[in-house]
Parts: sequence; structure tokens; C-alpha cells
Amino acid sequence: MRLIHLADLHFGREEAGAVSALLDAVHVLNPGIIVVSGDLTHRGLRSQFRAAARFLQQLPVTPICVPGNHDVPLWNPFARLARPFAGYRRWIGRRMEAFFEDELLAIATLNTARRWTFTEGRVREAQCNWVEQRFAQARAPLRVIVSHHPLDLPRDDRKAVTMTRAASPAACLRQVDRVQDVVVRVVDAAMHGARLLQTRLKRRSDRARREFKRSHLPSYARRGNP
Repeated sequence: MRLIHLADLHFGREEAGAVSALLDAVHVLNPGIIVVSGDLTHRGLRSQFRAAARFLQQLPVTPICVPGNHDVPLWNPFARLARPFAGYRRWIGRRMEAFFEDELLAIATLNTARRWTFTEGRVREAQCNWVEQRFAQARAPLRVIVSHHPLDLPRDDRKAVTMTRAASPAACLRQVDRVQDVVVRVVDAAMHGARLLQTRLKRRSDRARREFKRSHLPSYARRGNP
């Protein structure tokens, strides 16, 4: 079973060449599971959600998604406070948190995005209890928690995820049997793969940019571009 982890796609600021290269790479890798851990859009706009939805539909398998802080509308205060995840629910998925299990792997997603915060993440004690209960019932030997914000930052880090009526996100993880070691191994593998993919995408994007400049050089230069 091959798992691919995507994050921070930020549709609304995407480059077409990079998106195409990413889709090609994912299809070549032919994963059994794809996880997308938040910030599918750049500003939570309808057009950006539509673009993200089109991208997800082109993936070889239906992805497991969780929102990020950028998926909450920034420029519409009413939508941010009253319906912070309306766009996400309409275009990406109705469930903010999901659970997947097969014979090898159990995956629980945690929504750490909140209407009241712009960059920081939050985890409620009820969410940790839900994860604990689902993993307690799971038979898969490997367990993974997926969230947009990292759960293992020091508590004094300004980007650390905080909890309501609980010690820390790490306390939540310690309650769940075998999660922490698995998360570390999966993240290490994902970061290695991400670095390789990032290098390939940059090369392809740079090549596309050079070809564009060559084909549009006269008009490009007249606009004062280097």
C-alpha cells in the first residue's frame, strides 16, 4: 500500500505547470491512499474551492481531506464567523473529520482550523476523545493522525496547537496506543518524498517559465520584465 501526503496546495496562487507536474507524479506513483492535509485554497474563495475540487477529481483515488486555516474565508467577516467551512463543505467534503481503516492502516483526521484564529491551530478535548475511541476499536496495526497544524511543536512556540481543557496535543497523542512512533515514521518518509518531488516540480516549473519567455520574449521584454 502506497500513501501520498499532499498539503498547502493554495489554489488561487498555483502555477499551472506545477499542478500538471504534480498530477503526473501522483498518477505514476499510483497510490492506494491520498491524504490532503489542509490549505487547499489560498483565501477560501469560491473560485479557489472550485479549482481545488477540479484538482481532487483528477487524482487516481478519492483523497482523505482535512481543512486548514486558509480554507476559512479571510475577506468576508460574516462568512468567517457564521459559516467558516461552508465553502469547504460544498466543494471538498461535508465532513470536517474522517476515519479510514483497512487491514494495515487506520487514519484519523483532526480539524485544527478555527474561525477565531488566523494562523494558529486549536484542538478540543472532545476531538482527542473521538480519536482515542476510534483507534481503540481499530484492528489495523498502524495508526496515523492527520492535521493541518503540526501537533508536536513545543508549547512555547507561537505556532503550537493549543487545546481546550487539556494539557497539550502531545497528551492527546500519548493516550492513543502506538500513534506517536508511527506518525514520526510517516512524516519522515513524507518529508523525504516531498523534497524529491519539490525538486522535480521546480525543475519543470523553471523549464516552463524559460519556454514561455522564449516564445513571448518581445512582448515580455517590452513590459519591462527581466
